[in-house]
Amino acid sequence: MDMRIESFHKQIRSYIFYLENVKGLAKHTLRNYQVDLVMFYRFLVKKKEPLYNKSSLRNYLLYLHLQKMAKKTVARRLSTIKDYSRFLYKKKMLDRDFTQDIEHPKVEKRVPMILTVEEVKRLLDEPDTKTLMGVRDKTILEVLYSSGLRVEELVNLSRESLFLKEGIVRVVGKGSYERLLPLTSEAVNWLKIYLNHPERFQNSKKHKKECDHKAIFLNKWGKRLTVRSVARLFKFYKKKTSIAKNITPHTLRHSVATHWLENGMNVKMIQELLGHKSLSTTTIYTSVSQGLKTTVYANTHPLEVNE
Repeated sequence: MDMRIESFHKQIRSYIFYLENVKGLAKHTLRNYQVDLVMFYRFLVKKKEPLYNKSSLRNYLLYLHLQKMAKKTVARRLSTIKDYSRFLYKKKMLDRDFTQDIEHPKVEKRVPMILTVEEVKRLLDEPDTKTLMGVRDKTILEVLYSSGLRVEELVNLSRESLFLKEGIVRVVGKGSYERLLPLTSEAVNWLKIYLNHPERFQNSKKHKKECDHKAIFLNKWGKRLTVRSVARLFKFYKKKTSIAKNITPHTLRHSVATHWLENGMNVKMIQELLGHKSLSTTTIYTSVSQGLKTTVYANTHPLEVNE
């Protein structure tokens, strides 16, 4: 094997090990980092560019631009490469950080898609709760809207994460950051029904009995549900509701955050509930709600405030 290839793969393994065991990143995030670096390396090999070189990186960014890649994707790939370069430099695998002074492309923050409260209610009412899978789907929707979980956080929940008597769920988010989140009474009720459903512990033509005794949400094989499976569920229920919006698990997260804001919760509290590192990430919801803008205007404009 080419020494350069062998060295690169060794360095990537070391970096991914660090991300997983020190920073505690989730598996899907680790895959994204790895793919970003492999794609960068393939470009360098194909174009016969130097491996760790500022000029090579600029050429790669130009190549991505010419490929009409979305700015958000380019920014993510550059962030990965920058973090990787800093890691190699700190570990003395490089004598300099070759990404220094390379600026990120400016990415406009897109306003997230939001469901109205009425649309959320329509979505929550869709699952057929006469079946085990329908009860599962109903519980998933209730928990997501209850606490604003990321879908990765949802599928990683285990029985030990729940404190139903107190109405609390313990979530491990990005960077292994732990949060204790409140659950609505409806979410608690459906979790109890689903976890104790007799069909959960029986084999049938439509599903296998529980195999993973720790996982909360199971697939038809009795094993832990995956992120991809939850995404498919949302596509299915979007068609059933005929709501003319793109509905994903993250849509519910955006929606509940906006509804919290509209009902008077302060932005700092929402930041803590959602697990955002930066407050600026949370404040985007203030630009989403026309109702909030109108209320704030009416409560603050000197000619609108009731005396």
